[in-house]
Amino acid sequence: LRHARDADVGSRARVFEPSMTFAKHTLAVADAALSLVHAHRRGTLKLVSLRGEPRNWRNFLSALGTVRTLKPDLHVVTADGQFEDHWFIEVARATESIPVLIRKSEVYCDYYQSGTEQRKVGVFPKVLWLLPTEQRVARFFEALRHDLRLIPRLFIVTTTERLIEAIRAPDTGAEAA
Repeated sequence: LRHARDADVGSRARVFEPSMTFAKHTLAVADAALSLVHAHRRGTLKLVSLRGEPRNWRNFLSALGTVRTLKPDLHVVTADGQFEDHWFIEVARATESIPVLIRKSEVYCDYYQSGTEQRKVGVFPKVLWLLPTEQRVARFFEALRHDLRLIPRLFIVTTTERLIEAIRAPDTGAEAA
């Protein structure tokens, strides 16, 4: 159970219990983070930084001048020799429809077009979508490729079990790994 306090002094705390869907998603994100840490410890990849929510959230101005927030599940920086690779990682467990994933991808494209990350860091991270099955990867990848509002080269789509493989081959883009 989590307790949230209202801003007013003396007000009662509101209690809410996370849903099972939220808890399973949180565990899947934690599992992805642990996979990255274990790969780092084994020497499979060099993990420079790993940040979860909400510390990795990015506020930006949309093209219409409204403040929006990008909320990746993880922000990761890895290194290979003299190069660093930056990643936004999204873990999708097949509980959300493909159109919902596309809408979230649109936020990434809007953030990319704002130039905020590029000005701050110098590069825009690859967006790595982790999905539970090859079938879902194929469906989502096709939707990404055919949606004219999106920038397919920003995205890599793969299964959760291929996380380390995808991170180790960052030059792939706009493809299902």
